[in-house]
Amino acid sequence: MGLSLVGLGDVPRLWKLAQARRRAEAAAVARPARKQPRLGRSETWREDALAPVRAAVEELEPDIVKKTFEEHAVPDVEHVAELLSAKFGYTSLTARYLDVTERMRAEHLHDGVLKLKGVDLRRAFGSDGPVAKALDGLRAGVLSAHRRLVLVYRSSVDPEPEDVMPRINGLLDYLSGCGFTRQLHVQDGEYTWFKLTEWMQVEMLQIFGRSLDTSVWYRFPYTQFLRIYFETLYAETSIVKERHGAKKAYASSGFVMSFVPGIMMAALMGQLQLLALPLQMLPKETGFGAQRDPSKLYEQLVVELPPTAQPPDWSSVHEQLRELDCLVPGLHVLRAPTLKALTGALLALARVPSLRVLEVSNQRHIQVRVRLQEPAAQLQQLKVMKGCQVMLQFEYPSNGTADPPGTVVALCVTVPYLLSMIRACARHGIEVQQIFDFWCT
Repeated sequence: MGLSLVGLGDVPRLWKLAQARRRAEAAAVARPARKQPRLGRSETWREDALAPVRAAVEELEPDIVKKTFEEHAVPDVEHVAELLSAKFGYTSLTARYLDVTERMRAEHLHDGVLKLKGVDLRRAFGSDGPVAKALDGLRAGVLSAHRRLVLVYRSSVDPEPEDVMPRINGLLDYLSGCGFTRQLHVQDGEYTWFKLTEWMQVEMLQIFGRSLDTSVWYRFPYTQFLRIYFETLYAETSIVKERHGAKKAYASSGFVMSFVPGIMMAALMGQLQLLALPLQMLPKETGFGAQRDPSKLYEQLVVELPPTAQPPDWSSVHEQLRELDCLVPGLHVLRAPTLKALTGALLALARVPSLRVLEVSNQRHIQVRVRLQEPAAQLQQLKVMKGCQVMLQFEYPSNGTADPPGTVVALCVTVPYLLSMIRACARHGIEVQQIFDFWCT
């Protein structure tokens, strides 16, 4: 269906001469006989201008499918974008199909699939109440009626691109030409391709930061990350060159925003890799080397419970806790994770009533980092906690979110008071951010 069918005039200002007209004709949003009024003239003009748009949108509507199934032969129905109607039953002088649309949507439509295979439809959607069900069954038997499920739904099957894209392109050109849509990024198609490498920069730094939770800096695979980054940048630049030309590929700000930080990362990571090489070459027995020794990657906790208390299943308290020994009733030696995971294990232990940690890896004092949102009051609360000494405090300019960064305080905590300090912080709204371990290399 062309624009000539809806009676609009030429739109030379709206479509850029021959090319836009050709695309509009292919899209079935066509060229009428009378002159097109200019944008913003009146509501009448708007209605006239939108007439071909309505026709084009109707042609883009997904197919509506109607299917009928016998009661005992209903499969799962796929590609259901929207269930419009569902009726179950049979027709007689005294019986009609039951509308089960709402129940079908709520109970059986999941992720575009009607899950009906194996469902007892008569039990699920038949008459309510045992008497009504019995009468309905008797009536159906006398009449030899066959119950059916009738579905009407909008299909989610996408049309072929060669069928639908000419229509969509023409429709969008028409909307843009008429001023119904704004000209925002008409010449910026290359940016979506360079965004991948821009975000890779962020991800690589985040991955590096997370790796320090479980490893040391000199075991990070710097060169492998750089190789992947520049291979991806080369591939994305080739895509931009093919789609948008060499100028967009090599002289746009998108390329600069990916290439220049890439060079800076290469310089920084290259230096770190060079510094890491001597440490990686040392024998494993030194504690350095390219690979860590997992058998040494833990902290040892000596914990105390009342002798009459039932000790918990330590692995249920925290999945990485293991009992190494129970010396006497109430005194246990535990294996705990190290690095950042130590914090989670100790926070979990603080939830065990009456439990006390006496020692962490032969150390009697430990550093704890907390964050205060109300520093004036909370700092005083920290200062009066037994076994807790405020060592220093600072505040970042920002924490990378819209929330205030809060005040960070470093504490020296006597280990036997560690769990009671954690419990007190929870009562006062003080966030325990990290309990620092003693593991090295």
